[in-house]
Amino acid sequence: MLMPPLVWRHPSLPLGTLPLQPPPPLSQIQIETEELDNDPRDKDFEPMDVDEASQPVYVSTTTHGLIQPPTLQPLQLGIDPEHHCIVCEGCKCAVQRHALYNHILHSHGHVSRLPPNIHAILDEHQVPHHIHAPNSKGIPVASIPIIEGFMCTIPDCGATGKLYTSFSHNHTRLAHPGIPAKDCITPCLIQVVFPAKNDYQAWPVDPNYATLPSSVDFASALDKIKQHDAFGWDDGLIQTPRDPRHVNGFLKEYRWLRITEGKNYGELCSLVDTPSAQNPALLPLKDKLEGYFNRIRPIVKEMAPLVLRWVNTAEG
Repeated sequence: MLMPPLVWRHPSLPLGTLPLQPPPPLSQIQIETEELDNDPRDKDFEPMDVDEASQPVYVSTTTHGLIQPPTLQPLQLGIDPEHHCIVCEGCKCAVQRHALYNHILHSHGHVSRLPPNIHAILDEHQVPHHIHAPNSKGIPVASIPIIEGFMCTIPDCGATGKLYTSFSHNHTRLAHPGIPAKDCITPCLIQVVFPAKNDYQAWPVDPNYATLPSSVDFASALDKIKQHDAFGWDDGLIQTPRDPRHVNGFLKEYRWLRITEGKNYGELCSLVDTPSAQNPALLPLKDKLEGYFNRIRPIVKEMAPLVLRWVNTAEG
């Protein structure tokens, strides 16, 4: 069932309508799936999401939460009462009013579930047509992660970014040419409020309204590991992860996992111990190895780098 295009009028505009952009044909929407090698030998395997973020995530200390009209709850949408912006709790970001239709279509695929009175709801909560980033630190937007970032200290600027290198290069070069980045960029807490490439906005956050979450109790996790060991979950053998995302790039490139698969990792570790009085079994090899390396060192210095890389492979 096709839904007629929604139109709305901002209260500050004269009579008239501003139609939302029509969605692209459904045939253009492609959903990419990644097939994982779920090896039946590994009965305990469960695919895991890899979190590439290495920085801490802060939580808001404010008491206000999202306003959640009943008709928007199935879409995980709410409205921040402080900033009057639409927040998607599922995507942990805000959505500009004019981009709501496309966001639901591309990210959730439930456009037909948008209530017919969506614009009346947004008008009731004073959601503007377009929201601009603030130029000073303020109260965080509810339900959006708070992370460490950087902020421009030039008066009336307030631009923010996640990564110092790219932010300092791009922002100072374009907005403040001639001013060294070290003189105008300082660390601060930020929120990536609007992540869309064509309208990216990161907002600075007042640190008085954010704090790190309480420390994680690792006791339960350690207890689970002990239980796994007691039940024979760790059999002492090297097993290749069934999810390819969990394989180290070095091991994948040089195929060492293929060689060591099924071997006892305790015995393999003993082979690389440093010869010493505590490891006397390898002492007889010490002199022979030193002589070997002394003979090949002049040869290796003359080899091309690509040859040396090949020698380090399993095939070499």
